[in-house]
Amino acid sequence: MSAGAPALAADDCPSMPAPALLSLVEESILEGRLDETAALTATFDAALGCTGAAAPALVARALAIDGLWRHFRGEADGAALAFASAHALDPGAWNPDYGADVQAAWDRAIDATPTGAGTLAVEPALHPDLRPLIDGASVTLPATVPVGFHFVQVVEADGRARYASRALLLDPGEHVTVNTGPLAPLPAGPTPAAKKPAWPLWTAGGLAALGGGAALWASSTSGALQQADTLDQLDGAYRRQKVLAASAYTLSGLAATSLGVWVVW
Repeated sequence: MSAGAPALAADDCPSMPAPALLSLVEESILEGRLDETAALTATFDAALGCTGAAAPALVARALAIDGLWRHFRGEADGAALAFASAHALDPGAWNPDYGADVQAAWDRAIDATPTGAGTLAVEPALHPDLRPLIDGASVTLPATVPVGFHFVQVVEADGRARYASRALLLDPGEHVTVNTGPLAPLPAGPTPAAKKPAWPLWTAGGLAALGGGAALWASSTSGALQQADTLDQLDGAYRRQKVLAASAYTLSGLAATSLGVWVVW
């Protein structure tokens, strides 16, 4: 048996996260807006093929909601299989808001959980950089799975989902192949630019401040030169001004060098 749906392009992916979409599916059923449920369910399934690996708890909740929908459509066998599949993944998938009638159907489904297993595979064969998931867990294909409903995903090595589809095994020993269509790994995104360190800017600022202070001090010695009364005082003031001026030039040059280091880092 073969199943599957075409993979979506990135531009076609739903903008709302899968868990939020699943809540909308559930609300449409509980509020009796069953005419909206099919479209919302399809949007949720599409989101699973665009985001990341689905957690088993999310898959279990989706199967419980599918069972709820089938229950209200009068599909007792399908509802029972969906409920049993949800419970097998996560017994906590039950929602008490479903009411006593659905609770009774849930309990009956658990008591009559089908036994046996079949196998799931995908075609065409996946690229080595892509990996298959069934019900949120990594698997080696063909994978042995219990009879019931399952979610099949294909994800990139970094966890980005590329494909999602539901699959159903009705009988023990059944083999189901999901046709994903051709899937090639997505190109790696651009490497984020390394953040420039702040120390060259701090250094440049500090050196510039010191250089400015030295230059200001050097200029202030001009008055000392004019007020010198002796040759020794004049010589000392001149040497002080010369040293301060040299320091100002040196510090300014180092500040410019630090700024250049930051620019080219």
